[in-house]
Amino acid sequence: MKLQNFLMIVIIYLYAINSSYAQCPGRGELKICVENPTSNKFYLSIESSGYCWDYISSQIVLVPNYERSIDSVIGHYSFDAPKSKDNNIDLIPWGKLKIKIVSYDNYGSARFVKRFYLDLRDENWSQGITYSDYQRDTWIMIDQSANDENGFVYLRGFSSNGFELIRGIADDDSNSTINIWTFLGIQSNNTSNFKVPVTLFNKIENTDTSFGYLSANGNQVRSGNEEPFKFNVNQTITHGTLDTNFASKRHYSFEWTNSDFITPSSNQNFYDGNFNFTTVIDQQFKSITRNFHPVYPLTIKNSLDELGGISVDNIYFKDPTTTNNYETKPATGSGFYKDNAFNDLHIDLPPLTNQKYGAKAVNTINYNGRNYQYSSGDFSTEGTDFIITSPTTKVAHYKGTQLSNTANAFNSNSQRKYVKTDDEYLHLVYESMGSVWYEVSPDNGATWYIQNNGKPISTVGTIG
Repeated sequence: MKLQNFLMIVIIYLYAINSSYAQCPGRGELKICVENPTSNKFYLSIESSGYCWDYISSQIVLVPNYERSIDSVIGHYSFDAPKSKDNNIDLIPWGKLKIKIVSYDNYGSARFVKRFYLDLRDENWSQGITYSDYQRDTWIMIDQSANDENGFVYLRGFSSNGFELIRGIADDDSNSTINIWTFLGIQSNNTSNFKVPVTLFNKIENTDTSFGYLSANGNQVRSGNEEPFKFNVNQTITHGTLDTNFASKRHYSFEWTNSDFITPSSNQNFYDGNFNFTTVIDQQFKSITRNFHPVYPLTIKNSLDELGGISVDNIYFKDPTTTNNYETKPATGSGFYKDNAFNDLHIDLPPLTNQKYGAKAVNTINYNGRNYQYSSGDFSTEGTDFIITSPTTKVAHYKGTQLSNTANAFNSNSQRKYVKTDDEYLHLVYESMGSVWYEVSPDNGATWYIQNNGKPISTVGTIG
């Protein structure tokens, strides 16, 4: 007798399950169904809570404000999962959804209202991946049973063993969330391809002037447009447009700034062409801006004055927008040329503040077998910092030993030119470039050194 009663209970249960399933025809991965109807009509409202995503042509597209209202639905309604679009079936996006269900009686009056959140943010459910015996098909069941005065809404999943009750919904369950991945029998969701939008800008610093493009995710993104990025992983944006004219003045790609909800990578030089960052899923406006700053041409050269001011050899140059260390640069020809030196550069880039460009001169230059010694200039052999406010040329002047641009400086004209002292040093005083110079030789004239720290002992004119 006990066995017969048990079998009868099983048969009744399976019949009830199959009856409920039969009342939910049609295709779709999320179905809202009426069972034990006193009326087949219900009202359905779905709104996004935070970001929702949608698959369009295999691309992830943000749906920032998803809304769907269906009134006087008869019996059932079906939605397709994001990547399983069928004809004539609504596509429900990934997202945390706020759901409201109103059940009606035969007279059109509301019998009960249920509110709850359903979190669909699981890529596996979206793409139809199954776990163990579980399938992704999911039911929201509306029980209008007459013996339940308040009505009942519950959620079911489907496995090889049939329907399984997930949980019931209280009259107002709006403070709780049902996770869709529990229908697959797993504990955590997969959001590896979910993305959030970040607006990218090129702007003239301290203005709203927007222009050009940036590079992200292999795309050229026009300034002011959004680009989707994964959240909680490190990603990179690269400057695209480098140079622009604004108000008859050149501006060049300078530094990065960002809004809230964007976290730059630690120890990053903001003046690099790349911006490394992470973002969060929070549904707030997020932006990254590449700022442009005024620039002027900067030339740094050496001048062999007695040879008409030609520039040879090297200089040392310090650029705070890169390493902020002195680096060797060639100065032969027209000198070292930087086309985009930033205007009035004061940078708070640790560990230094108010940084500037810098130039440092070499002590001596050997050219065509003759030594030229640093004499004077706009920058010293110790290094000189400066800022740029206009097109600028910085020059280091060099004096050649035993060399004069005065025709009679070394002629034999009955004037004694050299003096040898008891210490075997040779001494020479002569005129060149409108000034008087003093040199000594410790090796009987094989090598000569300009005295007075490379400066003339008497300035008659001005060094050209």
